[in-house]
Amino acid sequence: MSNQEMLLGGGFSDVPPFSATGGTITTVGADTVHTFTGSGTFVLENPPPGFTVQYLVVAGGGGGGRSAGFAPYAKGGGGGGGVRQGQAIFTGATYTVTVGSGGSTDVNGSDSSLQGGEFSVSSTGGGRGGAPSTAATGGSGGGGGTNNAIAFGGANGTAGQGNRGGNGLGNSTGNDSNYSGGGGGGASGAAQNGQGSKGGNG
Repeated sequence: MSNQEMLLGGGFSDVPPFSATGGTITTVGADTVHTFTGSGTFVLENPPPGFTVQYLVVAGGGGGGRSAGFAPYAKGGGGGGGVRQGQAIFTGATYTVTVGSGGSTDVNGSDSSLQGGEFSVSSTGGGRGGAPSTAATGGSGGGGGTNNAIAFGGANGTAGQGNRGGNGLGNSTGNDSNYSGGGGGGASGAAQNGQGSKGGNG
């Protein structure tokens, strides 16, 4: 019988209805997916015991390196936002969803998080790219920039969330076209170093 359970000894007891709301709701096969592109709340009411939720939390990516008032120099790419995914048992609660924004030029990305009940997970914003100096660490690290013949290394990512940015390539040959910034790191792997006049891929 819908929304009811039979008790031994006769009679019926109402079973509170289960509901999950928040975000854009879609169905993929047998799974219901709640997607948040901005901050909000995920509300879970009366879930059955042991209710399992798969989660994917992605932080904002870092901005590329800033322009400098001299040349030759190259700017590193911003690192990707940290990625955390897994599954956990959720209880009935209101979960706060924070969606981090991408960083502007020379600014790290913002963190993203999912918190409520006894559950909490957060991802670190991506590191800014370097130019004309060092890159910043983050979920994935920013790519290194260059200052004439001086090349700066890419920054490290956060363990379990992302990877290292690529190194910059300095203008050691005197050829103004032979310098480039490193790519920003990403979730799938470390970025490429600068290559000649071509920046490294993220």
